[in-house]
Amino acid sequence: MKTFYTKKYAKQGRQLPCFCFRSVDSTNTVARAFVAERSRDVFAVISREQTAGRGRYGRKFLSLADRGTFVTYVRPVGKDADAAPLGALCALAVRQTLAEFFGIDALLKWPNDVLADGRKICGILPECVFGKDGVRFVFLGIGVNLFYTEEELGDLHDIATSATLLCADKDLKCRYCKNRAKTLIDFGIRVAQLCDELCEQYESSPEELWERYSASLVTLGKTVSFTAEDGTRCVGKAVAVRNDGALATECVDGVHFVRWGEVTQCFPEESESGAE
Repeated sequence: MKTFYTKKYAKQGRQLPCFCFRSVDSTNTVARAFVAERSRDVFAVISREQTAGRGRYGRKFLSLADRGTFVTYVRPVGKDADAAPLGALCALAVRQTLAEFFGIDALLKWPNDVLADGRKICGILPECVFGKDGVRFVFLGIGVNLFYTEEELGDLHDIATSATLLCADKDLKCRYCKNRAKTLIDFGIRVAQLCDELCEQYESSPEELWERYSASLVTLGKTVSFTAEDGTRCVGKAVAVRNDGALATECVDGVHFVRWGEVTQCFPEESESGAE
């Protein structure tokens, strides 16, 4: 393990400790061990490989060695804090880092998927964890595909992509590929720093962040299907994002606010607005 500290922010004078690994079972698992052993302030765990990565609903997450960067950003929060809004907003950190490193203009799919060329390039898993002495932490688990080939993506190549598959600058791509280990760690550190900045801003002025998030969201204006809180399958038009991250969807029986679960875009033959 190596420990890096991000540069101090000009306004806050903060440094973010980043604990960097070549390989772990899961960055979230390592982060859980850290907060269980001793109380920590804000920190991040970064790895070039996960041997037991997981996505939403316990799904296995593709985590091959030196193909992606895996980050868990950890922050102590209040006892009633919700991890979901921070997970959504921190997709902006990944979007900005992809633009800075690879010149890729990524977009977001509600709540926290990052898409490039219409395919998924990053997944984010937000959750709350209790540490030592009952301190509540938000964990933001982030996995970004940087160096996967289409062959390595396998059956996922139609719905997933990587930064080097899309980077238009051949010289830049060649330089990054020759220095994969450094690129993966540098990219992860930058994502963690931007997550920290976004979370700081969220505590003081969340409105501007939600405007940025909404402007990057491909879900708005689309007809989508989702499962309501009572278990009913609904279809409607996604029209806005509330300041708690809930997706406002206009259905024939009124506006629904979707706070969790899968939201799937409907094609024309499926798009009769209503509930079943």
